[in-house]
Amino acid sequence: MRFSDDQIFLQSSPLGFDASIFEIWGALLNGAELVIPEAGLLSLDAIAAAIDEQDVTTLFLTSGLFNLMIDQRPAPLRKLRYLVSGGDVMSPAHVAKAARLLNSGHFISVYGPTENTTFTTTFTAPPDLPADAPVPIGWPVAGTILRILDDEMHLVPEGSAGQLYVGGGGLALGYLNAPDLTQQKFIADPDAHDPAQLLYRTGDLVRRDETGLLHFLGRMDNQIKVNGRRIEPEHVENVLRRHLPLTDIAVVACVLTNGAKHLVAFVVPLPGASLSSAAFRAAADRYLPPHMIPARLETVDAFPLTGTGKIDRLALSRQAANARAQNPSNTKFAAPVEAMLIDLWRRHLELETVDVDQNFFDLGGSSLQLLGVHADVERLFPGQIFSIQDLFDLPTIRLLHGRLSGAPAADATARAAANAAHQRRARQNRARSSTVPANPATGN
Repeated sequence: MRFSDDQIFLQSSPLGFDASIFEIWGALLNGAELVIPEAGLLSLDAIAAAIDEQDVTTLFLTSGLFNLMIDQRPAPLRKLRYLVSGGDVMSPAHVAKAARLLNSGHFISVYGPTENTTFTTTFTAPPDLPADAPVPIGWPVAGTILRILDDEMHLVPEGSAGQLYVGGGGLALGYLNAPDLTQQKFIADPDAHDPAQLLYRTGDLVRRDETGLLHFLGRMDNQIKVNGRRIEPEHVENVLRRHLPLTDIAVVACVLTNGAKHLVAFVVPLPGASLSSAAFRAAADRYLPPHMIPARLETVDAFPLTGTGKIDRLALSRQAANARAQNPSNTKFAAPVEAMLIDLWRRHLELETVDVDQNFFDLGGSSLQLLGVHADVERLFPGQIFSIQDLFDLPTIRLLHGRLSGAPAADATARAAANAAHQRRARQNRARSSTVPANPATGN
């Protein structure tokens, strides 16, 4: 990617997300222009409008948001000089579509932990990229050191898999006020002549092919990413275990067919104790940041185990996917608009059935999925002026239908929904404005 003073960047990332470093300083250090949108979650139409009206040339999108734009608002992306995306494993079909879509521009897939300053490797997708092969994570950016090491800290043979260690000019000094964690994650480079040269232990399993391209193979631990933010399931489990009547808890990711993810908590209650979804959510809301709150609770008698006696998290993930079907919804008696909204929610949440009084977020919905819902609502009801904030404030189909039809919602229900939405926004604002914790389990 070439930086120049005739570029126009859109700051689509919040300041707490390290991609904002690329957007802000990529523009300002090169005499380019930075477009700062209004505060709040950007809708797909707002991103499209910024490209059209502000002549944006360079855009970064998290992988989930990128998939939504490619699926629902692809046309404005043709104008971009650089479309950059990362934060999670990239969808080959969406990347291939983007590579063909851009007129004279480039699609760049990026990879890198925050500890090595935003981007560590990049891959520029060719127009003929196959849609059925994993997307490489690419080559290192300038000034970056990469080592693929085995368990004995030796370089692996070319083409073999190993853990990726990164360093160079972008490497952080360590974690603030966490010397033990810094010592664990930042280690001396075994191949360096300078003993002060450090590497960051990423925990990512990779291999280098015969052309020198790096390929991501998976995590070496249980760490997962949801909407571009790193989460250590054990951290979530430890927090909830301290505040709920549990014998045990296991948190896993449920992956949808569109690549979106959310957290599911499987719990074994203490003997004689019961745990309601409301009590679980109240504790999670109080003690966890928003992006670490499990979307669903599943109560079980015991966890499946692997042959070595450990919790079989893969089996739980499959069980979470199979358990997404809800109780039958009352679609037979739903008004036509409600029926349309039910179908819309079912598609975005990938559920068999949805009830008109179920909360979007309690069903496992995320803010990213809400962007897709908002785009479809605007398409289905073109005469309505409807913001993403309205969807946060009206999180059930019944309330949303009342807003679209102009009918007043029941006061108590509306107040409860508005209060819940206000609390959710307050938690999100606190999470955005807080300093980055030393524990990497809290995310990027």
